[in-house]
Amino acid sequence: MLEQIPDQFELDRNHQALPVDYGDVCINYDKRFFADKGLSIPASLGDLAKKDYEGLLVVENPATSSPGLAFLLATIAEYGPEGYLAYWQQLKDNGMVIVNDWNTAYYTNFSGSSGKGQQPMVVSYGTSPAAEVIFSDPRVEEAQLHHSWERICASGRLNSWEF
Repeated sequence: MLEQIPDQFELDRNHQALPVDYGDVCINYDKRFFADKGLSIPASLGDLAKKDYEGLLVVENPATSSPGLAFLLATIAEYGPEGYLAYWQQLKDNGMVIVNDWNTAYYTNFSGSSGKGQQPMVVSYGTSPAAEVIFSDPRVEEAQLHHSWERICASGRLNSWEF
């Protein structure tokens, strides 16, 4: 079984720490909200702390959610062990909402999935926009959400559907 772990995920030659999860985690945003408000999409982690985005982000608790943990690790990578806590304080001061799990963040708080949530940005999987198209009932041609990575606003294609 250990030989099946790709080298890039081997954290320790003695296998004292093993990867248990792998996924592309990013900020998903509600396209309709940003278009209606004429608000630009944040292009960096730093942008999320700006007043323009006050109260617009929901994040999962890093202690109870792997997407939340991925977001925490991204902030440590960006701001370093000495600076990430100050960044989280900036997000908190800017109205970031923290919930315990992905389901609550995505299906309750995020306006781009149910259309009823209060936050138009959520830490989620990069596949969420495509899943919104594939599993929607009734069928939709385009997801009402999009994803954005730190420093990059990207769009992707899945079987010729833009998401």
